[in-house]
Amino acid sequence: MPLESGIILPVPEAEVVVGPLRQLHDAQARYGVPAHITLLYPFAHPSKAEDAAGALDQLFGTIRAFDFSLVEVRRFPMTAYLHPEPSAAFVGLTETLARRWPEFPPYGGAFSTVIPHLTVAERATSEVVDAVEAAIARRLPLRCRATEAWLMCSDKQGVWSRRNVFRFRT
Repeated sequence: MPLESGIILPVPEAEVVVGPLRQLHDAQARYGVPAHITLLYPFAHPSKAEDAAGALDQLFGTIRAFDFSLVEVRRFPMTAYLHPEPSAAFVGLTETLARRWPEFPPYGGAFSTVIPHLTVAERATSEVVDAVEAAIARRLPLRCRATEAWLMCSDKQGVWSRRNVFRFRT
């Protein structure tokens, strides 16, 4: 397994609704990644990610904490995810990070558009995606608050852990 890092916005308010489903249908949950919206992945190799901690702390310290809602279940191929509103706030955070660290384009540059999302089921059959949507849709919207970002790093076994917490301005 490669050593990787990423910057996420944890969404603890979603755990009660999506936690059990993520354990079943999203391998990242089983490897220590909480319910989250990705802000920048991939990021620096874990041996160098700590070098950015000061700059990340300064950057996120200028961001005002904000409210958002997870409003509906949407799909990518073989994936069910929760869509956040206002999504522009997350796009703006990702764009800010990508401008500061252009050597780490979002998702390795694989997509031309940033689509903020909280993955619930990945690499799933259409039946699983349908079942996940049915289980979650009636519990939406989920009201949430963005108060911090985390630098997450993986080890050689692919297990992820939180390295740093960067608090937003209140």
